[in-house]
Amino acid sequence: MNPRLKAILYAHEQFLGGDPKGVCLDLRGANLSGINFARLNLRQGNFARANFEGADLQKADFTAANLGAANLHTAKVKGANFSGAVLTRAFCAYLDFSNTNLDGTDFYNADLIGVNWGNAKWGVTWEAKLQAAKFKIVPDGDVIGWKKLRGGRIAKLLIPKEAQRSNGFNRRCRAEYAKVVSIVDKHGRPCEDGTSRREASLRYIVGEIVRPDGYDEEWKNECSYGINFFTTFEEAEAY
Repeated sequence: MNPRLKAILYAHEQFLGGDPKGVCLDLRGANLSGINFARLNLRQGNFARANFEGADLQKADFTAANLGAANLHTAKVKGANFSGAVLTRAFCAYLDFSNTNLDGTDFYNADLIGVNWGNAKWGVTWEAKLQAAKFKIVPDGDVIGWKKLRGGRIAKLLIPKEAQRSNGFNRRCRAEYAKVVSIVDKHGRPCEDGTSRREASLRYIVGEIVRPDGYDEEWKNECSYGINFFTTFEEAEAY
């Protein structure tokens, strides 16, 4: 552990010891990889963009904490309390959320590929979201979708009736594959092709079928494998 981080943790020793009246820990952007936080009180802490890679967070209390854009790669989170916590854009792929408290947790735009939700406690708020998400935003049959590409370009896509599709907790949808109908740049001028914002090797060419490396059939994994799209041009443009 680097000396600066050790000094920060030492300065918050009482808070880390579990005192609910302790000062809210502020470790924005800190490198916390491999540190043992198990069972500690981290309520209302600010860990935005922090690196928790390989850290032990089991049964830690992150109630109302900010973990926006945090890196949780290979972290141990089983049994932790993330009630009311913010994990927007956090890297949570393949984590084991078994027995965690996720009541009101905000996972918007988080990477949730391969997550294990076993026995997670969703609470009233998440139960409502889960129930709402069961109602399809994207219908069966041929569907028109819109996707934002690099440089602000917008692709109009045809999702064929044979292609699998799903929607998650929010308005984002995913498809197994799609046909590129047209592409316009941010000024509305037509283009012949465009590139995925996340995968530089995935090109969208007008008139051709675009296929990703794979398709994740689990609808709860919003940012997983597939062609991500919106059902309206305005949502894609604002994304």
